[in-house]
Amino acid sequence: MARLEILIKPFGYFYAIIWTKNLKELYCISKRIIILVLLTSLLFLYGCTNKSINEKRLVAKSDNWVVTIDLVLTEDKYEEIPSIQYIGEGTVDEGVEVKIIHPNNSGTKNTVDTSISPNEVIGLPTRSTVDDWKDIKSVKVIWGENVEDIPVTE
Repeated sequence: MARLEILIKPFGYFYAIIWTKNLKELYCISKRIIILVLLTSLLFLYGCTNKSINEKRLVAKSDNWVVTIDLVLTEDKYEEIPSIQYIGEGTVDEGVEVKIIHPNNSGTKNTVDTSISPNEVIGLPTRSTVDDWKDIKSVKVIWGENVEDIPVTE
């Protein structure tokens, strides 16, 4: 008579003891358990990597501003979820216009009319979709008489 003992330790000790009449049956049972564990691991890894493939983050950073564009794949297009952060000194009291530049100089335009404190992150409400996240090349930030054309990086 053969005996297979399995020790599982995630939540304390648990022993599964399987009694069989011959070693061939014991081998088949242990083989099935290994295959089950491998399949479960593969499904877990697929679930973890699938999300990161469908989301992308682009950042445009200058001396005064950080514009973050999260891109989420919806159907066959990427939806932009933009936010802006002022990293300069003092408070910006004038209106700030943010334009995400797409191909052919089209773009998504947002305006922030409230005062912005240093390091304050503001989510921008106007969103659009793009076919490919690589189409977004730059962000233009206009506040007061200042204009910054900031390239986008991954």
